[in-house]
Amino acid sequence: MKFTIETAALRGALKKCALVTERRRTIPVLSFVKIEAHHDEIVITATDLERVLTLRVDGSGTGSALVHLQTLRGIVDKASGTLTGSVENETLTLAADKGRFTVDAMDPDEWPTFAHGKAVSGFKINAQELGWGLERCEGSICKEETRLYLCGVFLHWGTFRKYTGLACAATDGHRLTRAQLPECSPIGKAMGPEKLACIVPRKSVHVLVRLITPGPGDDRETYDDEVKVRQSDTGRLDIEAETWRLSTKCIDGTFPDYTKIFDGLGKPSSRFTVDTADLAAALKRLKAMRGGTVTVQIPGDGNTHFHAKDEGVEACETIEGATVGPASYVGLKLENLTHVAAMADGPEITAAYTDPSSPVLFDMPDHGGHLLHLIMPVRVEAPEAVTVNASQGKQATKRLPPPPPPSVAAKPKRKPPKAATPAADIKGEFIPVK
Repeated sequence: MKFTIETAALRGALKKCALVTERRRTIPVLSFVKIEAHHDEIVITATDLERVLTLRVDGSGTGSALVHLQTLRGIVDKASGTLTGSVENETLTLAADKGRFTVDAMDPDEWPTFAHGKAVSGFKINAQELGWGLERCEGSICKEETRLYLCGVFLHWGTFRKYTGLACAATDGHRLTRAQLPECSPIGKAMGPEKLACIVPRKSVHVLVRLITPGPGDDRETYDDEVKVRQSDTGRLDIEAETWRLSTKCIDGTFPDYTKIFDGLGKPSSRFTVDTADLAAALKRLKAMRGGTVTVQIPGDGNTHFHAKDEGVEACETIEGATVGPASYVGLKLENLTHVAAMADGPEITAAYTDPSSPVLFDMPDHGGHLLHLIMPVRVEAPEAVTVNASQGKQATKRLPPPPPPSVAAKPKRKPPKAATPAADIKGEFIPVK
């Protein structure tokens, strides 16, 4: 094998391969990348058996070889200019600038093969919009392997409220995110997005987001405009752009019907709208309290107050904005609120809830789609509300009423009843444990 490639192009490709390849594996070949030279381009492939990432970069040469990824990255990161390589007797010799390196290689025949199967669904979609939806749902993916069907993003076609089309959703039982994606076009006459329904694993979502959207230290000048998505009958999902292709195994299982959760919210009695930048700045200051819980209060003065306590110290942030409804409050985790502020791209965030024991719905319409985020509340002490005596012009304080206790069903004499549809109880979750 002999090949020639620019070190900058090879460095960027190996950085993407590191998203898939793991350093410590019991199978040595999975720590390697496959390099194939096809006259006018170089094809680099990385895999962990569940995902296969194929990259195409400019270069020239013939032949193929398997090279250890981290060793090759260590050489390329320090080199510049044009890199030439040749393989002989399972030894790769690299030459760049005035340096010369020798690296052990493996036989290309030891590289694993994969069966992609027959495509049952296929469509084309804007790459940045797909990356936007996956990135917004990534933070709500469950990290408990005991509930594997929640450890990914549910990419599907369906009808929700007034929207019919492609959407992605994710939940960990305590928070739920749904992103409506824009219109997409079918690939060919026999395939379209209507049959798409798959759970993309958490790691595959992370790889896709890094491939599509700009990240820290990303120096790319251009990004992919369009990607092709295909789902095969073997349970694999292929996403292909002009210079890369990712084939991932989907999670076996059935994603819960999350639409019932939104339908069961009812009409909210309290609503507030705050500026996105002001909310992010306020939550950043409240992190110093280390309490982990924030009490959101609507006292009825047109503002929204965010309270936090930590070992005898209390902090309060007030944000001006529109409020609707009587004086009320709700407790939320600081981590979940920070995640909501980071997801929003628009100038404002609107939140609505019924009472302190009901989920809080955050509405963020932006990017041509529609983004909804639902958070389960936590039990907090009722804060003091400020009221004004109209006759005397004096301020007085009174404690808001506590949330109503959750209903408790009578205990059965013998066997407990089967788990019902997910409910929005303050002690429960969106999705019951199977």
